[in-house]
Amino acid sequence: MSLDSDEMRVKISSIFSIVHISAQDSSDQMLVELKRHNYITPTHFLELVKGYRLILMEKRAELGNARDKLANGLAKLVEARDGVQVMSVELEKKKVVCAQSQKDCENLLVEIVSERRVADEQRKQVEADSERIGPSQSVCIVAEGSHPPTPPGPTPRVRHRPGTFLRYSAR
Repeated sequence: MSLDSDEMRVKISSIFSIVHISAQDSSDQMLVELKRHNYITPTHFLELVKGYRLILMEKRAELGNARDKLANGLAKLVEARDGVQVMSVELEKKKVVCAQSQKDCENLLVEIVSERRVADEQRKQVEADSERIGPSQSVCIVAEGSHPPTPPGPTPRVRHRPGTFLRYSAR
């Protein structure tokens, strides 16, 4: 156990002597008023010093622990700040990538919508053509001659000679 400086030791010893003298004065006053003896011995003075040293050590340990906790907390805060800075840089990079991906996605969506419109128009045109042609108006014409339309039901197998072409047309 060491005290910080000689000046501190002098101040503490003067306080102890004042406390000891004050205890003797209170003991004398007790004898006069209550007629009861209370003895102040050097052992009591040494117990006061021991008690002070014990409390001083406990408080220093408490302050040391609080200081260590504060230092650890500050170190964690600095570590967290550095981590946040790194993550902020990564976030900015990823924001750029995300913005580019979103732009590409919007362009692709526009392209898909336009292709779908074209496909819908083609589908409508094919449906209109198929309604106009109708199933009963299709006729199969062979290069050498014409055959009557096929009856409804299962499609018969058509045999043709090599070198001839089958053509379907509307009348």
